[in-house]
Amino acid sequence: MVYVRERAGERLLVLAARAAHRSVRLPLAARSAVPVYGGAETVLSDDGTVTLPADGPALHIWRLT
Repeated sequence: MVYVRERAGERLLVLAARAAHRSVRLPLAARSAVPVYGGAETVLSDDGTVTLPADGPALHIWRLT
């Protein structure tokens, strides 16, 4: 499950996985994705997409800017 939680001044990207899976690639305009929980890095592409890790079970949270 992947979702973005937004509130005034903050956007969080959350990935919860029960098992290992294929990488998730999303069209998500962001300059950076700073790890908040879980420690995994994302891959930000020049075309405005973000690729999330494929490990699991896992919970990852990033702050988007």
